[in-house]
Amino acid sequence: MSSSTPYHWLLGEQKHFSTNLNVFANSEARNEHVIQVLRNSTFEVFIPFLCKAAKTFGVQVKWNLSDYSNTFEDPRFFTHRQTIFFIDPMNLNIRLLIEILESRLAKIENKSVAKVYFLVLGTRKENLLFENLINLRSNRACVVFLLEDGEKETYFSERNTDLFGIGLKSEAIQALARRIFYQVLLPSLFDRPKAIVVDLDNTLYSGVLSEDGSNLLGQSEGQSALISTIAGLKQKHQTILAVCTRNDETEVRNLLDSRKDLGFQDDIFDFLLASWVPKEQMIDELLRIVNIAPNSVIFIDDSPIELLQVSDAIQGILPIEADGSLRIPKLLEKIFDSYSWQDSEVTSHMRISDIKAGVIRRNIFSGSSSQDTLLKLGTSLLFEIDSMDSLNRAVELSIKTNQFNFFQQRFTLEQLKELVEAKLAHVIVVSVKDDMSNSGRIALITFEISEKETFVSEFAISCRALGRGLEDEIFFGALSWLCSTSDRENEIYLKFRETSKNRPCQEWLSSSLDLKANSNIRIPISKVNSFSTKVNLEYRSKS
Repeated sequence: MSSSTPYHWLLGEQKHFSTNLNVFANSEARNEHVIQVLRNSTFEVFIPFLCKAAKTFGVQVKWNLSDYSNTFEDPRFFTHRQTIFFIDPMNLNIRLLIEILESRLAKIENKSVAKVYFLVLGTRKENLLFENLINLRSNRACVVFLLEDGEKETYFSERNTDLFGIGLKSEAIQALARRIFYQVLLPSLFDRPKAIVVDLDNTLYSGVLSEDGSNLLGQSEGQSALISTIAGLKQKHQTILAVCTRNDETEVRNLLDSRKDLGFQDDIFDFLLASWVPKEQMIDELLRIVNIAPNSVIFIDDSPIELLQVSDAIQGILPIEADGSLRIPKLLEKIFDSYSWQDSEVTSHMRISDIKAGVIRRNIFSGSSSQDTLLKLGTSLLFEIDSMDSLNRAVELSIKTNQFNFFQQRFTLEQLKELVEAKLAHVIVVSVKDDMSNSGRIALITFEISEKETFVSEFAISCRALGRGLEDEIFFGALSWLCSTSDRENEIYLKFRETSKNRPCQEWLSSSLDLKANSNIRIPISKVNSFSTKVNLEYRSKS
């Protein structure tokens, strides 16, 4: 890689993007992402930098910009797209503005499940009332204050208003573009990293193992810092760390054992992928084993060709071209810091430890039935019924689950509160733990009850809990509780809306219930009455 790269700009080391762009910036983008911007001021000045930054990672971003309006009203933009509100609060009535934004946010939430970002061209200190927006819709809205204290005096110039339509100096535009990239665009394009997959040859050391042998391999300062950084990220964030190399596995294991001076600590890597098959095949198999999405995986390699081939085959993976410099470790730290504001109820540590435990479960009980596995592992389920404490997680499950989500309700926090407070409705959040790990809250079931019918209006399970045989236990465990609390024997219907992603729902209906999918699936009461659990069930209601 040239000594001047797009990573220089991303790290604030250059005022302009290098003309020596990386392999993605010089090729047709593999992924396309559309973002709509509702604004009352000029946003165009940031777009060239944001587009180049995104293309550095193989993503083409298209921007739909609204007309300028202090009311942020443009019916064309209340769609399913990712949405940014770009707000210059100068000379505006902030209380009135927040009322307007609340109304606009409600319209968008009826169409979209994506997070909505409010970019405020001001400091947090000057715009304290915008803090109210953070808790508007649980995890659906995020407020980003673009300026830090003291920057307003140095970043603005009245002369630039005529040039750019906004009073920011040119160096301020680039500084804020970087902030927008890290705080908004990057988390929109990729999920919080759960795994780092890294090459060996000329990435973590200098040389080629199969040609030079392990004794002749060297290491630059940047390569030493890279392996130290990924080890630190694994420790700090419980990130899965995997080697993916086109080398003989025995030689790689000997290298890791014999060259501790290269930073190969004992058990530093959770997975060793070493063979002569294409890397995309090895990584695809890893994703299947750990059951995580490609857009939560970072792939680091020195070869532009390998990066292109993997990105072509595995859409959504975040590729980074290793150049042996200190720039790449710094970039990794910046990427992980981009997600530090996310305050998910289920912490990253719990998710990653649960993923690792899932791999062990499959290895130990690969020959056992799911029921035997649940029993041997001492599995227990906790059903939290109409609990306000669990509603934030219920919103997450409703929004983020796709594979096992029956009706795609995409609840807001307000909608779930209304169900909890209703007399003929219930919201149940289910947690699971066993001898291997505590998976936390992984499922959501909602009931809406009429005089003669009970509708399961949503049934969703986190993808990391799939494949463990929990579906029957969760579904019938919840229905058994419902039937035990009522003297009515209502007809029970499960609502279903088919999508391109929720095939696992249909497979479960067919294999476990011997039923076919339709919009309202009748669940025979006999199946509920005959249900016999293999796990410990605990029910905790708000009363």
